[in-house]
Amino acid sequence: MKKNSDFLQLPAGTQDSQELINAAKAFLQEIDLYLISKYQEGETVRLSARQAYQFFRSYERNENLRNIISYLLKFIENPPLALPDQFDIVDPLIQFREFVHFQVSLLLQEDVREAIIREHKAKGYLTSANEWYYLSKIDEKYEVLMGLIAHHDFGSTQRIEVLKNCLTALKELARSWFEIRNYKERKIRRADIYIFKLSSLLEQLLNL
Repeated sequence: MKKNSDFLQLPAGTQDSQELINAAKAFLQEIDLYLISKYQEGETVRLSARQAYQFFRSYERNENLRNIISYLLKFIENPPLALPDQFDIVDPLIQFREFVHFQVSLLLQEDVREAIIREHKAKGYLTSANEWYYLSKIDEKYEVLMGLIAHHDFGSTQRIEVLKNCLTALKELARSWFEIRNYKERKIRRADIYIFKLSSLLEQLLNL
């Protein structure tokens, strides 16, 4: 079956790039409203221990997606290639790497692994006899992506490499979800699409 990935194509020019950026900013506002509504819901509804765990897990994951998209937008305007001023409280590149690290680490979470297994099972690929293979592929993906972002030296000459590796990890992670869902746009999270396209745009702007 031919994969339709036209929706992942990069903008052709400056105007189209700005449209992507504007759409991503509007999406961020949607996430903000969602997080606010979820927070208010958590304050007004009495939750069981299990419900509370699921609530805060979901909130944390959505907040991390929001942070990744927000930082990608900031980096498109002002890439974090220079060392931060000595008086700066945080280094945005270090923070960004932590957001990416969190996103990759979700591959070890039981509910995420179960979701991936369900998708393969629905396609008829997975059986009880070969489930170990698909679980091992998840572990392999985790090791590869963690290896990409394991660079801890954030000196002036290494910053471009750290940023490049973070973008590569984000794109590979997103591409994994695209493949799992057969590149069917309606089944793919918009956050993954924006992360993939903004990462690609930033790579293009910096000639990475």
